[in-house]
Amino acid sequence: MVHYSHTFKILDGKGASNAVVEIGGQQNGEDYIQGPEHTTMSRTLVFNSTTSLMHPSDVQSFEIGARPNWEYIDTMFVDFEKGTYSQWVEFNADPYLVKDQLPRVSWRLTDENRMYLGHRVVKATATIDSSVVEAWFSPDIPVPAGPGLYNRLPGLVLLVTHAAVGEVYAAESIDLAPPLLP
Repeated sequence: MVHYSHTFKILDGKGASNAVVEIGGQQNGEDYIQGPEHTTMSRTLVFNSTTSLMHPSDVQSFEIGARPNWEYIDTMFVDFEKGTYSQWVEFNADPYLVKDQLPRVSWRLTDENRMYLGHRVVKATATIDSSVVEAWFSPDIPVPAGPGLYNRLPGLVLLVTHAAVGEVYAAESIDLAPPLLP
C-alpha cells in the first residue's frame, strides 16, 4: 500500500480560454476563474502484480471560485494483464463511470537514480499529449503499478511530475506488508 499526495491544477492559469471546466451543467463560468489554481488530495494505492486500486484516503472537498466545498471521490481500478482501467468519479454526488484501455505510453528509462522513502528509484520520462512527464519508479518493488494512469514501468511508481498539466503525485509512505490485493 502506498499513500500519495496528489496535487493538480484546477484551472489553466490563463483562465477559462484554455480550460474546459464543466460543473453543474455550466461551462467556463466566471466564478470558476476566481478559484485556487491547484489543490492537493490524499490518495491510497493498493496493488499486486496484476492489478491496482487507487482511491481517496478520505472524502475530499475543495473550493472552485465562489463555490466552496465541492466534494470529489475518484477511484480507479487497473488490470495490467487486460490493459484496461475502470474509473469511478463522483463529483458533488454526480456519479460517472469510465471504462477504457490503458493508454500506450512510451517510457524512456534514464540512468538517473536516487533514494526515496528508503527505496532506490530510477527516473523515466515520456511524452504525453505533447508534454513531458517525469516518473520515478522503484525496481526494488517489481510491480507495474503507479498512481492514476502513470504506470507500466518495471517497478512501482513513487513520484510523478506532469508539469504542463500541473499534476504531481508524491508517495508519502509505503507499506509492503500483505495483504495488498487478493
